[in-house]
Parts: sequence; structure tokens; C-alpha cells
Amino acid sequence: MGSLFRFVYCRNCGIRFRRTPRKCSCGGKTFGYSDWYIRYFVFGHSREEKTGPSRELALRVLRLRENEVVEGRYRLTKDKKILMRDFLLGDYWERYAKLLKGARDYWNRIN
Repeated sequence: MGSLFRFVYCRNCGIRFRRTPRKCSCGGKTFGYSDWYIRYFVFGHSREEKTGPSRELALRVLRLRENEVVEGRYRLTKDKKILMRDFLLGDYWERYAKLLKGARDYWNRIN
């Protein structure tokens, strides 16, 4: 139902890999392991959590999450839906659109 895994990272540049490569794109050949992660499924959705440096701890947390899912105590969080108009007039306008050449025309088109 669930799984444990760790990332491998290049000690030279810090890029993470799922499996240990022969050589990193930066030319580094020394790799280290990250903390343990767990992956489990809730109602068809995959969830991942970072658990820490110990494999035993990761295994205990995985069993706990699996029990919560089976018993129905695990709650999925629903993301707040954002309308396209709110996004364009809010965050997008503040960062990008007002810097465009025809910002007034762009603003009129959105409205």
C-alpha cells in the first residue's frame, strides 16, 4: 500500500536523483543520501511525506498513515479554488502585466 524511499544527491551541486547515477551533469562523482520519505495512497491520490533520517521511524509513520486511511481518520485537504479573473487582476497583474508596453489595453481586455 505504501513505500519508503530516499533521494540521492550530488555533493558537488546538490541535484537530487531517484537512483544513483554514474556521474552528475556537473561532473561530480560523489553522492550522499537524503532523509527518508514515505509514499502512500488516499482515495486514489498519491501523498508523500518527509519523515527523517531513520528508516525505522519512516516505517512507523508509514504504518500509522496506512491505519488512518483504513480506519477513515485521514482527511484530505481541499485547495481553495481561484478564478482566472482573480488571478489575472491580482498576483499576475502586480508581477508581470503592468510591466508590459500596452498595460492599459491589457487591463481593459481583462475587465
